[in-house]
Amino acid sequence: MTTSSPTPTSPARGETRADAASTTIVDVGTLEAGANSFTEGQATARFEDAGFTGIRALVKDDAGFWRARGMRNGSATDLAMDFRGRIAVGPGIATLPHQGSARGATSAPPSATPATPR
Repeated sequence: MTTSSPTPTSPARGETRADAASTTIVDVGTLEAGANSFTEGQATARFEDAGFTGIRALVKDDAGFWRARGMRNGSATDLAMDFRGRIAVGPGIATLPHQGSARGATSAPPSATPATPR
C-alpha cells in the first residue's frame, strides 16, 4: 500500500513559504490595504504561527494593516499583516500606506480649488 503526501504548492511570484507553520510570507509590496476583520488575538496568533515571538506594539492602522515588532531567529523585525492574512517583514513595512494620516498626504491640485464667488 502506497500513501502519498500532499505536493507542496509553489508560491506565487514574490511570495515565499514560511517554516513548518506554512504561513505565507510575502513581499511588502504584495500586501493590500482594506477592511481587516482579524482580531488582535488572531493577528498575534498568525504572527506566532509564522515563527515570530515576542510580538509587541501591535496596532491596526487606518489602512487595515496589523503592524507589530517581533523576533525571529534572534533578530527583531517589523511585521505587517493585511486583511487576507498575508504577512510581510522587514524595513519596507514603513512604506505601507497609512490612510487617514498626514503621512504621504498631498494638497489638492489647483483645479480642485473652489472658485471665489464674484
